[in-house]
Amino acid sequence: MNIIFLDVDGVLNNWRDAEIHYEKTHEPFVGTDWPFSKESIEVLRKIVLETNSKIVISSSWRSFREGRKILSEKLKEYDIFKYVIGKTPEVYEKNRRECEILEYLKSFNEKDKAILILDDEYEGFKKLRKYTIEIDSYYGLQKKHIEQSINIFKTQEDSK
Repeated sequence: MNIIFLDVDGVLNNWRDAEIHYEKTHEPFVGTDWPFSKESIEVLRKIVLETNSKIVISSSWRSFREGRKILSEKLKEYDIFKYVIGKTPEVYEKNRRECEILEYLKSFNEKDKAILILDDEYEGFKKLRKYTIEIDSYYGLQKKHIEQSINIFKTQEDSK
């Protein structure tokens, strides 16, 4: 099983789109008001379908009701929500996101699994660095990440 650990801010939404929107409307964004990037969500969908992956939400959006609601609605809109199998637990340690993913993986009993982490805060990943795609928060998830994702899963498959 292929598992994608998904962040939202900087991955499915980005600074570029926010700047464009602000230039048109002069309305700032706060929290979950940030617009989702159509391109980034379509890229996520392609990655999920081409790698036959499931999604685990690792974003802070998982921690509050409004964030979960907005994210699930957006993923449903693009027919991706059905691939979501869970969310990482809350862990309060240094390198928090990596620790949360490692904790999730401990509880996941699937032996034949490969992982991919899509996150714009990749500096905190030490043990899981080789499974992480460094997303530039200015642009978010882009088409170039499709091939990188496939290669990360393929490398894990080849090492078995």
